[in-house]
Amino acid sequence: MPTKAPSANSFRCNNPGSIIDPQALAIFDALPYYVVLVDEDHRLLAVNRAFRETIGKDEDQILGQYCPLLVHGLDHPFPGCPLEEAISAGSGIVEKDLYDQDQKRWYQSGIYPTTINTDKGRRTYLHTVRDITVYKSAEKAL
Repeated sequence: MPTKAPSANSFRCNNPGSIIDPQALAIFDALPYYVVLVDEDHRLLAVNRAFRETIGKDEDQILGQYCPLLVHGLDHPFPGCPLEEAISAGSGIVEKDLYDQDQKRWYQSGIYPTTINTDKGRRTYLHTVRDITVYKSAEKAL
């Protein structure tokens, strides 16, 4: 049975350790790429240091925010959003390489369903994003 977690609004006021073990948060902070916990409504529930530093905002300015707006400047998911694909697939894992035309960079995006639901019953997903431009460039050079 899924674990209940605080909603995005109440989560903002609570210690993230109430939804994710503090040691897990420390591990996520050690990773040099985005690691976020997001619900099926695209609300950010937990974020690691790499995400905070790249976005340039404190955690209290991020948690509960709508991911497409905060990250992509959109009021809706972008075409090809891997979270939308994961939601449509039900409970499957989605991993895909995406090219950002504006930044001229390749990213590997992964969406991994969790067993945690918000207190409103919304499913949550671990979302990772890594810059893989160096690897794509090397691949192309072969």
